[in-house]
Amino acid sequence: MDRFFEYILFSQEGAYTLHGSKPMTQIEVCLYSPQEIMAMREELGIEANDQNSSAIPVVDLGPFLDGWEKWQYLKNGTHFPRFILTSKQDQEYPKLYHMYLINVLEASLVITENYPFFRTALGFDFDPLESILEVEEENSKFWETIFTRSDLIGILYGFGLRNSQCFSWMVGASSSEDLDIPDAFRGSLSRSSIFSSDGMFNGKESAKDLKIPTFRSFQDDDPFIQKYEEERKKIQSLYFGKNAGMVAIETLLK
Repeated sequence: MDRFFEYILFSQEGAYTLHGSKPMTQIEVCLYSPQEIMAMREELGIEANDQNSSAIPVVDLGPFLDGWEKWQYLKNGTHFPRFILTSKQDQEYPKLYHMYLINVLEASLVITENYPFFRTALGFDFDPLESILEVEEENSKFWETIFTRSDLIGILYGFGLRNSQCFSWMVGASSSEDLDIPDAFRGSLSRSSIFSSDGMFNGKESAKDLKIPTFRSFQDDDPFIQKYEEERKKIQSLYFGKNAGMVAIETLLK
């Protein structure tokens, strides 16, 4: 299952959740064939060479799929003391799955630290730890709301309240001219936002290719960028000369 974990850890940045402070990582698993993807992209009017569209991911998963099939067989009987590794089928694309790696402690703590913000958005009281564990349930009001809010999910992805809220405002300002947002404020969001990491992943990365998590930063000397740069060095050192699958499994089972 080496390629399975290499894709999760390095291509999809899950190493920061498994070994660092990132509470949660989403991993895209596309089971559509290249021919099916091309047909759907044409139907949506997406150019064949457009690699920037996120409507349908274009990633050659290759050997990862063997590990995915094994994981589907093993997951119901597998329990990790400190982590959750689960997947949900996309409601629009049945061969697209969203896999989630969650550090239960880090996720519970970041929600606790931002509880008033989450409580206001959700509209009801909740227990952070119990709510995190609901991610594997089909009808969790907590997660149904979380997955529709870029500000809340951004915090859980480890990007901080400032970055997550500013990103949410920026998306809202750019998608609707009806929002009562001053032009100066719109301009400020546009000028101050940058991608902290860039470049397309090809699904073949190893620890030496690990980048910091990709998110928009809305502050100079962003402490989250600095934090992930420090964690990257530690992760690369941890995996140097070692079998990625074995290191990952040993960590998950601790």
